[in-house]
Amino acid sequence: MAGADRPSPGGGCTRCSGCTGAAVAPPGAAHASADRNRHPLDLAAARQAFAAAQDPPIHSPVLGLGIGHRPVWAHLVVDNPTDQPLKRQLAVSPSWTDTLDVHVVHPTGDTTHWHTGDALANAPYLDDALGYLFEHSFPPGRSEVLLRFATPDPMIVNVQLLTPLTLAQQAKFEHSSYGVLYGFLAALSVLNLIMYFGLGRSNSLYYALYLLSFVAMNLSYTGRGMAWLWPEAPYFQRYVILVLMVLSATAGLKFAREFLALDQSVPALGRGIQWACRGIIAWILVTVLFNWHATAVYTAFLASGIFSVALVPIGILAQRRGQAAAGYFLASGIASAIGLCATTFSVWGLLPFTPWTYRGVEMGTMAEALLLQLALVQFIRAQMLKRLDAERDARVDALTQLANRRGFLEQAETAYGLAVRHQRPLAAVILDIDLFKAINDGHGHAIGDAVLVKVGQTLTRLTRNGDCVARWGGEEFIMLLPETDLTTATQFAERIRCALEEMVVIAKDEVRVQITASFGVAQLKPDQSLEKLITAADDALYSVKQSGRNRVAHAD
Repeated sequence: MAGADRPSPGGGCTRCSGCTGAAVAPPGAAHASADRNRHPLDLAAARQAFAAAQDPPIHSPVLGLGIGHRPVWAHLVVDNPTDQPLKRQLAVSPSWTDTLDVHVVHPTGDTTHWHTGDALANAPYLDDALGYLFEHSFPPGRSEVLLRFATPDPMIVNVQLLTPLTLAQQAKFEHSSYGVLYGFLAALSVLNLIMYFGLGRSNSLYYALYLLSFVAMNLSYTGRGMAWLWPEAPYFQRYVILVLMVLSATAGLKFAREFLALDQSVPALGRGIQWACRGIIAWILVTVLFNWHATAVYTAFLASGIFSVALVPIGILAQRRGQAAAGYFLASGIASAIGLCATTFSVWGLLPFTPWTYRGVEMGTMAEALLLQLALVQFIRAQMLKRLDAERDARVDALTQLANRRGFLEQAETAYGLAVRHQRPLAAVILDIDLFKAINDGHGHAIGDAVLVKVGQTLTRLTRNGDCVARWGGEEFIMLLPETDLTTATQFAERIRCALEEMVVIAKDEVRVQITASFGVAQLKPDQSLEKLITAADDALYSVKQSGRNRVAHAD
């Protein structure tokens, strides 16, 4: 480790019988001679430096020194006023400290020493909830606890002296709170993976990957990964947190890019995010390959910081463009930014390190995940409505709002199937507006369109709910009439013919445009297909048009 040890001024609890925490102080004491010569301090030199320190101890449960700090000693005093040894657990976190040496100097001068850290295989004394745990019986009198920390990662020192009761309470809280966190995020991940495989939505995939990478990152930096999954892989532990920080940030940015369709709405931004994500992933892998640990640390925290800040302006941009669910996305970005900045800056030493700031990213991520899930639900709902509208438009004539040929055939197949199955009457009526081309040529297409609209409205008004009505094409309209025989259908067609004959459309210069229509009617015969039924009605219509128009004829 580059740089010499640095002592912190003494501080801590003055009594142990009711002690639930022990304090360490920030740096600032005079250095020992070995420190000035840039040689590591041993235990004796560290005790001498603390004894010679003039600054008063500062009672704080956490020492936050930021990234890349040189090794440091911390000192606390445990005073046992009873005549019996007191059993306590010394809890030291976080778990990512490379090397940790803990010395307890008893009143008699005897010393107990523990050596651990995540640079060691199987990391002795590592607990999956509270960091490193050292059980010790403090004899009556005044004992000193000196701790030496060395890590190129953010140097955070959180020291607690726990009774069996407080140990059990804290362990229960840690396990239950993280259980809720992992369960919540895992459930959302599975849901989004199902949405991806079921609906093929890439934004759901990137969101699931973002959540899973965050869970993996959390497992790594809380020490659970090393305790449960890779206890004999200290080199892997050295980089896994940093790599997962980058993967989590890039997965989040890729989700934002897909969710907000930035490639379509803001192509330059979409391409920028794509290449930035590729570049940062490639770079972090290079740092791992060449064991550039300090560079990897700064790269990971830079990526997390950029991601935490970038979501907010991206959300604002999307909201200004009126994109679906942009409001939820912006709110989630703000929640994520607050939580991630709190954790990042507290670990970096720019904010006070407290349980709230340290776990801010977890609380922010839970709020973000909930808001983003609401955003995804709203987004999918909007997409489904668009799809339904598109499917409806594919079956509806845009001008008359009647079914088009495709929509008619889909409805007609059902009516035809029921008529055949139950041997019920079914009739088809086709009408053609007489001399429609002359109307268009003489009065313009706008008047022609108005005629088509009024014909459609007349058919809608005169037909029943169960009848199938459509614009068949051009100036032709078709109706399929369930429970209707040939005679009734012919009478019905005559009623429509009379209604159309009375219809007037006002053209420019107050010219009154009157129309007539010709009709062909046919009834379904045994073993006749729907196509042949329509053909029979069309043949009857053709005979009318050949013999004078403005009449109703039926097939034989």
